[in-house]
Amino acid sequence: MKGLLPSFVTYFCAGFMLAIPLALAMVFINPVFGLLLVGVYYSWCFFLWDHLRLLRQRELGSALRLALASGLPIDRVLAPEIPAKTVWSWCERAIQWVVPFPFFRPIWDMRYGYLALRKRAADLYLAGQGEEALALPGLLCRDDLFDIRVGQASPDRSDLNEREDLDLVPRLMTLVPGLFYPLLVLILVVVITLLWSVFVAPKIARIFLEFNLPLPALTQWVLAWANSVLAGILPILLVTGAILMAAYYESPLRWWLPGLKGIFGTHGRGLILSALGHLVNRAMPLDKAIAWLLTAKAADGTGTRRLKRLARFLDYGMDASKALYQSGLVRQSEAAWLATTPASGRFGHALVELGQSLQAIALRRLELRTILATTLGTVVVGLVVATTVLAIFTPLIELISWITP
Repeated sequence: MKGLLPSFVTYFCAGFMLAIPLALAMVFINPVFGLLLVGVYYSWCFFLWDHLRLLRQRELGSALRLALASGLPIDRVLAPEIPAKTVWSWCERAIQWVVPFPFFRPIWDMRYGYLALRKRAADLYLAGQGEEALALPGLLCRDDLFDIRVGQASPDRSDLNEREDLDLVPRLMTLVPGLFYPLLVLILVVVITLLWSVFVAPKIARIFLEFNLPLPALTQWVLAWANSVLAGILPILLVTGAILMAAYYESPLRWWLPGLKGIFGTHGRGLILSALGHLVNRAMPLDKAIAWLLTAKAADGTGTRRLKRLARFLDYGMDASKALYQSGLVRQSEAAWLATTPASGRFGHALVELGQSLQAIALRRLELRTILATTLGTVVVGLVVATTVLAIFTPLIELISWITP
């Protein structure tokens, strides 16, 4: 894997370039406001970049499934197409020089971008390292990698493209933008309130003091709230961002963190169980099916550890359903149901049905929690906007009422 991953020098240059606008914003604007503005900008750029990468991954996954089903050479699909030199391509390259940070294209994208990644995957595949080629981080979506790995084990691949759409990441990327509107409005309201509390509110308070009038209670409460937010917003942003990034990048955190484990953990277990069931239905023993998935690095870190634990329990001679329960891939009630299927010869079909059911449950939970979060965010934004507007204009109205008989 040497040469496939960014070196320390590349990471250092990229981090230095990222820090330039952050430092300038914190010096010339304000430490808090500058960090907010640059953080929102980088978050938006990251979302666009990651969404574009996902679209490319899905396109490559569909092409690979079609190639496997048709018996076409995979290396021709992996090799990236050379884009035509058009006005749009030159504009796109010019944008990549400065987005998300200066010299993004020569420092990062030309060597570690998606096209460069596909070229390395094609070279590895031609060198006889097909499993390592498909398992390159970032090349394929996790759901597609499971399907392709299962399809490679089947002599009959005609039904490889006939599958139920239970993929989590594409559904997540389509639902997440709905959360951006209330979040963006909330950030704007918080920024406006902070600016008002720093630059305008002291002057209004001084006027009220000169007239020997108390500030309205709502205004005093909003000022106190703004000061507390101003003092604690930096650590809150850092902790929240770290948790979300750790959950997004397939860390163990998303398998047990409340609110996430019911989605990512359930869907991850469903992927593994469904893949194992398909392989068992193709007359592959369960231990060989586990090794087949482990070799291709089809599961994430937590899923890989549970697969290894399952393989170890099977080596000890433990029953398959009990081993699945002990490894954490199924719950006790699910294990009890699976224990009744080997006698009827439907163990593989039961694994597939259970895996697909878990994936469907995870998608329903994702949609439900997205709807709840969007609704709650809209209500919170409305309350914050109404409170802020009243707190800003109530002193002016009282002052005008006091001056004008």
